[in-house]
Amino acid sequence: MKHTLRHLLGGLLLVLALPAAAACPRIVSQSPYITQALDWLGRGDCIVGVSRYDKRDLPRTGGVKDPDVGAIAALNPDLVVISKGSDPAQLDMLEPEARILQVDGFDSMAQTEAMLARLAEAAGVADGKAKVAAYAR
Repeated sequence: MKHTLRHLLGGLLLVLALPAAAACPRIVSQSPYITQALDWLGRGDCIVGVSRYDKRDLPRTGGVKDPDVGAIAALNPDLVVISKGSDPAQLDMLEPEARILQVDGFDSMAQTEAMLARLAEAAGVADGKAKVAAYAR
């Protein structure tokens, strides 16, 4: 009986964990500052690929100006986040399979807040608006 109960509880925990795992989109970050922003938003675990400039030990997907479309496509991302310095047309072949989000940099606090808000929405951060509002304060 004790053994059966343990298996049932283990199975229940697994089933409860599945929706949380499914809610995590597969994200490619094409800039280290985007990776940092995703970490801050609580989506760092969703990142499956990073640019050659990033320090994470994940598959490399080229650079800001020269993304490796083949490497990105092989990761089957739901979301590819690029910076202002990137040309989104280079990634056209990925759509509609992956959403391409181009965000501005850190030229001003308003721009940073806008970038965080767009990134939170695209990455499905449940409390994204509250996090960005706290950042703005």
